[in-house]
Amino acid sequence: MADLAQTDQLSARLASSLTQPGRLPMMLALCGPLGAGKTQFVRSLAVHLGIRAEAVTSPTYILVQRYRGTIELIHLDYYRLRSAAEAWDLGLDEWLVEPALTIIEWAEKFPETWPDETIRCDFSIEANDVRCVKISSQGPLAAKICQLLDT
Repeated sequence: MADLAQTDQLSARLASSLTQPGRLPMMLALCGPLGAGKTQFVRSLAVHLGIRAEAVTSPTYILVQRYRGTIELIHLDYYRLRSAAEAWDLGLDEWLVEPALTIIEWAEKFPETWPDETIRCDFSIEANDVRCVKISSQGPLAAKICQLLDT
């Protein structure tokens, strides 16, 4: 994912896959350093789910944002949380069973909160300020969705 166009292409394929019947609930665990493109990826994905780009902001200070498009999108941020218990206190256990896409930025802080079905997106900043993302899966449904991203 070297540029915004590639980010948009990836998020479009993911949105198309997630809106098919039987694909929810699903979680995206976004991992990586500050400035690597996590929020931009969420914004692009949200647009492909029928949500206005300007409505999508980083939930770093509010902790949770909810958006309604072709599917429900729940956007969390673990950056300011000090423990997994704080994530559970926010209501994470309830959101993870809703027929929605739950996206968590800084998810690597508390992998013990990840459900059985999780798509992990590892963001990095490479040479010449190029942003990259590596996608992996946990669970059979997440694996099926990831396979569709490769085609």
